Amino acid sequence: MATDKTPVQLIQELYAAFGRGDVPCILDACSDDVEWTQVGPQGMDYAGTFKGKEGVGRWFGMVAAHDVIREFEPREFFGGDDHCTVIGWERTADAKTGKEFTSDWLHNFQVKHGKITRWIGAFDSDARARVAQA
Repeated sequence: MATDKTPVQLIQELYAAFGRGDVPCILDACSDDVEWTQVGPQGMDYAGTFKGKEGVGRWFGMVAAHDVIREFEPREFFGGDDHCTVIGWERTADAKTGKEFTSDWLHNFQVKHGKITRWIGAFDSDARARVAQA
């Protein structure tokens, strides 16, 4: 990724990569010491903080193992010189039960020198937990 892009442009490209299933593109846009935090309750498999590109790759693997994303819509992008905040919505099914939930979500990216250095994501983890129950 070129560093002449604004944080919003970079993040928009990465959501397009996510839509194509191109996780390597997302990992390439992360700094080596990236910190990736999914807000959620203890016991939610992919909640917590993951460090480095390997940790972020593991996080994407955990999400893919537990969630079947049916619709994923980044809707609003707000950016500054070193950050981008995105408000979106998703419709997702639990991979084991097949039950679906919908949730608004909020993602915040810190960007330095054209690389993601921090990501924090939050969504309705209670709705997620309800569909995981058999």
